[in-house]
Amino acid sequence: NDGRNDHIFPIIEDGCEFSNFKFSVFNRWGQALYEAKGTGEPWDGTYNGAKVPTGAYIYVVNLYNGDQPKTGTVTVVK
Repeated sequence: NDGRNDHIFPIIEDGCEFSNFKFSVFNRWGQALYEAKGTGEPWDGTYNGAKVPTGAYIYVVNLYNGDQPKTGTVTVVK
């Protein structure tokens, strides 16, 4: 909540336009905490209106272009 790095959302570069993608965030047990298709609000580190605990979360970006989905982790700190 300091105004820096408070949200996460994929930025698709290289001049490509992907309006049909899915961005998801999961906890370590595989529970989906956030999902956006195409455009949407960035994930703000909450689930059901409450801040998630400090820790690592997995994100998946599926571009639906024949490539494997891109995955990684984002760490929430307080």
